[in-house]
Order: sequence, then C-alpha cells, then structure tokens
Amino acid sequence: MFPRRKREELEARLAAEWASLRHPGAQLEFRAWLGPMPTGLDSGQYKVFNPRLYEVLGKWADVIACYPDRAVLAEVKLKLRPEALGQLIIYRDLFRVTPRFSAWRDLPLQSICVYAIGDQHTEIALAKANIETEQFSPRWAREAYYARANFRP
Repeated sequence: MFPRRKREELEARLAAEWASLRHPGAQLEFRAWLGPMPTGLDSGQYKVFNPRLYEVLGKWADVIACYPDRAVLAEVKLKLRPEALGQLIIYRDLFRVTPRFSAWRDLPLQSICVYAIGDQHTEIALAKANIETEQFSPRWAREAYYARANFRP
C-alpha cells in the first residue's frame, strides 16, 4: 500500500489570507453553505431523510463578506480553472435564495474569483460573465502549487 500524502488545505488558507486583507471590516463567512432546502423535505415525503445530509451534498462558497450595503461572494482557487466560472454563476443565484443571507438578498452582490496561479482563457470567460478576478499570489501559494505540480519555474 502506498503512503498517503498529507492533505493540506491550501485554498482555505488562501481564502482566509485574502479575506482578512481585502475585507477586514466585513462579517466574514468561510465555506458558506448556499441554497434552500429542497421542497418536500418538511412534508413527510422523506421519512428517514436527514436534512443535514443535504447540506453535505450542497454547494459551498469559499468566502462571503457581508457589509451593511452589499455582499461579496468569492471563489478561491490555487490554480484558476474553468469550473470556477460555473461555480460562481450557480453560487450567485443560490446566494439570493439562501435563508441565512436573506438580509442581503436585495443588496448589490459582487462576485469575484481569487486565484494564485492564473489562466488567461478562464479570466476572459469570467470577465464576459461579469465576474471579477483577482490574482492573489503569496509566495507560499506559488511554491505549494509548483511542488504539487512537480514543476520548478
């Protein structure tokens, strides 16, 4: 059997560092569950269904920064990939129907994709979808990415 590699929460660390620098006065939530509970769960249709299971299988935004007049929804990637576009489009819609964020439902919502290592084509696609991008690339993040990729710049 092969030895298991130590799991590192690199994107969670990147999200925490970015949010603390860019949104120090905001109410921050990390790994925020988004979406309503599916209809029918409270009607007795699912006798054995545990509603917490839906949260496990649901959608999770990396960072939500809430201000009195707006909210910021961020997806954070060590390496920017095309799936970030789909995630943010879905999260943007789910934010508006998430009960926990109902106070911000009608306020402006900024969507942003934060990444350490970029991808030009994905950046263009995000811009076309009115999603902002920010390259936030601390040295440790670049080194971790290159170590994972077994590549030296």
